[in-house]
Amino acid sequence: MPTFTRSQAADYDRQCSTHWAIPSLALMAHASAECALAVLRTLSAPPPRVLVLCGPGNNGGDGYAVARALHSHGVVARACAVLPPTAGSDAAVMYEAARRLDLLLPWAACESWSSPPDCVLVDSLLGTGISRAPEGELRAAVRWLNSRRASGAEVIAIDVPSGLDADSGEPFAGGDAVHASRTLTMVAMKSGFAAPSARKFVGAVEVLSIGGPPLDRVSPAC
Repeated sequence: MPTFTRSQAADYDRQCSTHWAIPSLALMAHASAECALAVLRTLSAPPPRVLVLCGPGNNGGDGYAVARALHSHGVVARACAVLPPTAGSDAAVMYEAARRLDLLLPWAACESWSSPPDCVLVDSLLGTGISRAPEGELRAAVRWLNSRRASGAEVIAIDVPSGLDADSGEPFAGGDAVHASRTLTMVAMKSGFAAPSARKFVGAVEVLSIGGPPLDRVSPAC
């Protein structure tokens, strides 16, 4: 099975947009739809609530779109902007769509809203491209997710558990990483996932498409 390093994952995204003319927003929408369907496959009937914690970058944009896609399937889903998206970014577009559908939840309300024991939590704080430990509000959100996981909650990470180095399979120096029960990773397994140290962070891993070409059609850089 092919694997990606952090730089190879970024290069694949770049090739999709520059060589294959697939807009980055289209890639985000496709990836998020795939993630939402994967989450749906895990939900019991009737489905529990789903709370998505979103960071400021593209991983957070995926999270807003996942919440919207789940909402379209009738799931009670909310997204929380732990940090707001960068103005003018793809993540900001997905944030605005979630806002207009009244799917946004303030960070202060997350504890009470997700109090039912069957609430599924989605980690969409930090993605593969991050190269340092989460700080401030993001670190607090990572620790909160881990406390809920320790209490038995399902925690699903998008692409990579936040705070985990995708290349080494270990948390970044001096930092925390989410202990996910499942990881929905994009395009290919990340190279660090095979490390024994990564198992307690990634849980069960499922590889999903972002709507780009298969790997045998991209340059050797990937």
